[in-house]
Amino acid sequence: DGAELNGLRGSFRRGYTIVVECSKQQALYMDALRILDAPGTGNWSRESDKAAVGNTLVQMVWNKLLFLLERRDFPGYRFLLNRQGACCFNGLPVEPVDSLIPGFVTVLDPFEDAAAFAVEWFLHHNGFRTVLERDPAGWSPLCYAVIRGDVALVQGLLQRRADPNDQVTKGKGSLFPGRMPVLALAAHFHHNQVMETLIAARASTHHADVARATPVHWASLANNANGLRMLCEAHADLMKQNVLGMSVFDMACCNGAVESMAEILAQNPETSMRFGLHFAVMFLGGHEKPIQWLIHAKADLEEKFEVQ
Repeated sequence: DGAELNGLRGSFRRGYTIVVECSKQQALYMDALRILDAPGTGNWSRESDKAAVGNTLVQMVWNKLLFLLERRDFPGYRFLLNRQGACCFNGLPVEPVDSLIPGFVTVLDPFEDAAAFAVEWFLHHNGFRTVLERDPAGWSPLCYAVIRGDVALVQGLLQRRADPNDQVTKGKGSLFPGRMPVLALAAHFHHNQVMETLIAARASTHHADVARATPVHWASLANNANGLRMLCEAHADLMKQNVLGMSVFDMACCNGAVESMAEILAQNPETSMRFGLHFAVMFLGGHEKPIQWLIHAKADLEEKFEVQ
């Protein structure tokens, strides 16, 4: 259940979640593979239940944000505040929690300079003083704005000399490695208009994090086929391998990202499907849809897995 998963992710447990899928099957999921599973995007037997679940989640997020502020865990507060739209409330008829920090004052008129006003408002509610600041977790205002998905805000920050090739300088547990580029964050969170804005500002599609994963790896893992297409149009390298030797296609197989798998083959019909079935079984527990897709695409059913 998506709401229960979000509740668990709001707790102190980090890294993995045990999901009881039915009376006969349990699964251990890495949070990095499931962070975007907002309950509103799941299958609902009654659409009318979405409002009730949404209202419950709003209260849960509100309480967690206040708790993080009380503990002075400002990076944790900022991360939840800005990812909630994509990770908690996507597909639900409710608005994300906002405006927890009182005392916002500015002489800017939002009707005359919407971008500048958005930047000032954002900096205040995220506890930043300047656009180029970086918090102890290694995140800059642009990093948080990118996962928020607000195009006007990102444009405003870039106008104030934020770096389109900025990166998260420190790893975030099992979720994100160190030196992850903001373009990769946008790709992973399906914020494709933000990606377009960053690319137009000359963000590189080739910069990699400490795991040698580039934005195409992160788009692929998140099943962001449109983002993958956009990156390919910007000359991203689909053949790039990460530190484990895994290709962009392998990353898609790990998360059962069928739309990404199809887009990669459309971009490069010669893409190797070697070990694709193995990755789909190892990381996603053998779910039917990606395995059926791989079999239909002529993946080798007799292939033996080899560690090199």
